[in-house]
Amino acid sequence: MNATPSITQQTLNQWLNEAVEKHQQGDIAAATAGYQRILQHAPQHFNAIHLLGVAALQQEQYQRAFELIQSAIQVHPTSREARRNFAMALMHIGQTTQAIDQLTALLQQDHSDLHARGQRRELYWSTGQLESALQDDLLMLKQQPELS
Repeated sequence: MNATPSITQQTLNQWLNEAVEKHQQGDIAAATAGYQRILQHAPQHFNAIHLLGVAALQQEQYQRAFELIQSAIQVHPTSREARRNFAMALMHIGQTTQAIDQLTALLQQDHSDLHARGQRRELYWSTGQLESALQDDLLMLKQQPELS
């Protein structure tokens, strides 16, 4: 994440915090503008790319979300959150099998990732893979017995 010489890391962090705050308040347009501002000065800024992709997902701009989150993963390949969001983008552009594969890969790295397991379970249900969905349900219950 190389910032242009006239913009400090502190400034980028401030802009990111402001954009995230707008995002959390539901002002997606202002958040998007903030992320784009950061990217003008630091084109490889992982959080700005990723969160711009998340904003695109929320605005149902699924192809754009796919492209942005894929770019974010190229910058930071080990981000689990980006990979989960990438799976959602894949699902929305009709690549359900690839979305399931993405989530399965995450679960192979960390079988306790309830978020990834829940997403995969939903994809299994939506594609009629009921036995696989039920398996994920049972594994989730084992990890959180208070839900049973």
